[in-house]
Amino acid sequence: MNELSKRIIETENEDTCINLIEAWLLQQISNSHRDLNTNRVRGAVREMNRNPFVSLPQLAETTNLSQKQFSRIFSDILGMNPKEFYRIVRFQRALSMMQNKAETLDRFADIAYACGFSDQSHMIKEFKAFTGLTPLLLVKGSSPYSDYFSQPV
Repeated sequence: MNELSKRIIETENEDTCINLIEAWLLQQISNSHRDLNTNRVRGAVREMNRNPFVSLPQLAETTNLSQKQFSRIFSDILGMNPKEFYRIVRFQRALSMMQNKAETLDRFADIAYACGFSDQSHMIKEFKAFTGLTPLLLVKGSSPYSDYFSQPV
C-alpha cells in the first residue's frame, strides 16, 4: 500500500493514477483468491486424510466448486489431480495400518475396506502399481513403513 501511495503521489496524470489503483486492486483480488483456493485444497486434503470413504464429488461440493474447477485448482496447487493424490493417501493409510498391526496376514480384506479400497483385489493392484509387490510379499519381505499419518496435517 505504501508503494502504491508513493507511485500515485509521483504521478501527475489522473488516468495513470486510476490505472495504478486498478492494477493494485486486481492484484489484491488475485492474492485473496489464491489464498481461498489454497484453503479449499487444504480442507479437501484434511478430509481425504480423515475420511477414507469421501468421494471426489463430495469434496468438490464441500469446497463450493464444480468437479472440474476443483480438479483444476487441486492440480494447480499440489501438482497432481485429486484422484492421484487420493490413491497415495489410501496406499499410505494401508501401509500405516499394516505397520501397526501384527496379524496383518489375515486382515488384508479388512485393511482394504478400512482404507477406502473397493475390495482386496483393488488394494493388491494399487500395491503392485506403487511397489511392484503384493501386500503379502511386502509384509513377508520387509516391514511396511509409512510416516504419512504420524504427523497431523
